[in-house]
Order: sequence, then C-alpha cells, then structure tokens
Amino acid sequence: MTTVNLPISFRWLFVLFIFFSGILTGYTQVTIDGTLRLGIADATRFSEDYFNAGAESLINNTVNGWYTTAETKEFLDFDIGLVTSLSFVREEKTRFNLNELDYVNLAFRTGGTVQSVANILGQNPGEVVVDITNSNGGDTDITLPSGPDNSEVSRFMVNYIQGSIGLIKGFELKMRYMPKMKIADRTKLRVLGFGIQNQLTHSIYSWRRFPVDIGAVISYTNFRSTYDFTNEDLTLEGTEQSIEMNGGSWLFSGIISTKRKALNFYGGFGLFAGRTTTDLLGVYEIPELGFENSTVSDPVSAVNKESGLRATLGTTYTYKIATAHLDYTLQNYSTITLGLKVGW
Repeated sequence: MTTVNLPISFRWLFVLFIFFSGILTGYTQVTIDGTLRLGIADATRFSEDYFNAGAESLINNTVNGWYTTAETKEFLDFDIGLVTSLSFVREEKTRFNLNELDYVNLAFRTGGTVQSVANILGQNPGEVVVDITNSNGGDTDITLPSGPDNSEVSRFMVNYIQGSIGLIKGFELKMRYMPKMKIADRTKLRVLGFGIQNQLTHSIYSWRRFPVDIGAVISYTNFRSTYDFTNEDLTLEGTEQSIEMNGGSWLFSGIISTKRKALNFYGGFGLFAGRTTTDLLGVYEIPELGFENSTVSDPVSAVNKESGLRATLGTTYTYKIATAHLDYTLQNYSTITLGLKVGW
C-alpha cells in the first residue's frame, strides 16, 4: 500500500486524480472509453458534493440587492452606487454525507458505508481516511480534504457597483458590475448583471390610488471565480493549474414599498435559481502514484444547481440626492444587504 500525505489545500486534488487511475493504467481489463467514463464519473461525483455548498452560497448572494423600492424612475432619471451583500453559512451547510456505494474505487478505512465529511466550506474534526483501489490492484490511502478555516467562510461578502435608469411606461433598467477583484488568497471574482423592473402601480391605472407602490423585478447575474495555484509551494507538478467556477443566478420577485418622502420600508417575495460549473483546469503530473503515464489535463468538470423561495424586508432613508438602504433576506443562505447611492 502507498500512503500519500499532502497539505490540506491539495489533498482533495489527489482524491480526484486517484479516481482517474483507470485512465493511466489497466487497459487490458476494460476498454479505454469505459475506463475514462469510470474515472470521470467518480471524480465528478466527489467534486459536485464537495463544491456544492460554495456554489449555493454564491448563487444566494448574487440574487440580492436588486431593489430597494417598488417605485421606478422617470424617463432617463438615473442613480449609481455601491451595494454589499453578506451571506451567512449555517453549520449544516459545511458538510455532506459521502456514501462509498456511490463510488467505484473508494472505501472508508474505519468501516461503514456512509460518513459525514467536510465540503469546501467545512472542517473535518479529525482525519477522514479512505482507501482507493486503482485498476492494477494497488491501494492508496487518502485523507479527505477540508475547506479553509471556518472563520473565513462562515460569512461570504460580495460588493457591486450598481446603477439604474428610468425607461418609459413604468420600466427601469438595472445594471451591476464588479471587475475581477481579489477576494481571498489567490482567489478572484468578477460579477456582471442586468435586470428590469416595472412599477405596476404606474402601469395599471386603477392601482395608482393604492397607499403603497407595487412592482416586479426580473434579473440575471453572471459570475466567474478563479483560484490559481500554479506557483504555490508543494503543488502537483504541471502547468496552468487552477480551479474556475462559472455560473449565473436568476431572480423573479414581487415588490411592495411605502411612499414617504425620506424614511421608507420595502419588502419582496419571489423565486431564485442558479447554476454553476466548476472546472479543474491545467496539466497535472502525478508520479507519486507510480504510473508511467502520469499526466492528466483539465480532468474534472462539476455542475451544481440551486433554487428556492426568498423573502426580503428592508428600509431606505433619502436625503437630497443620496439614499442609503439596509435589508435582510430569508433564503437558503440568509443575507444582509446594504448600500448607498446617489441619483438624479
């Protein structure tokens, strides 16, 4: 048996690569195509479970901050400002149940078929060791990975530059943007989004007498996050090594708000949905496993989806051309959003 010990940040890479052992050897036992499918299926299954909570938190975060009132602007009136969304990660979202029966080559060292293990947002209380059987009959034991320290991921913050401009017939166009920025060590995030809002109490004449404004918004946010570890110490030999997450989130929500001059309150209820693709990119050499052909390229692509209901309650305060807002959204990953904008 071969034992491989790696720093926490790279242990999960070996888990993925072990599942590709059939790609590198064992062609006499099964066809090449069958071996590739076997390796990719196992590696992708682990990746989807491991990255799922991270994908969910990003989707939940990026559907926030799209509205602060049901009232829309007059034609060509506009505003621009900064929005910050802070999402919270519950303890149960930092782990997942790994069932060895869902894998071809994996078995827990301590026995049993199902164990609760850390995902990318969690920490294992101790080492969780699994045995991987490769296609030539050899065994390798692997310590399953943990994510960063819990203090770094219990809160997830994203900032945007956001603006809107009034259109005709009670419609308003919204835009948000965050250039590619460093949000953690070796990690960058870029955000771009568009939305359209309508003030129903403007569009529907009989509703104009209501003591509150009523509206609806539809928005889409695209995001791309990268983690580059090519030049990091002790990484696997290779080139252009990185993890890349691409995804998008949709929001469909009704809005209601008060009509006061300065201090106002607003709320919303609606649906959100999103999808992410997480790719392990680059060329990797794994001579530690003892295979002659020990190089793989762009080995893993995992897809995660998230959807659900959400409810928001917030307040705004306007002084001359400046408006500040603060709201709380109850959803899968509850979020506090605050912002400051100026408008004309």
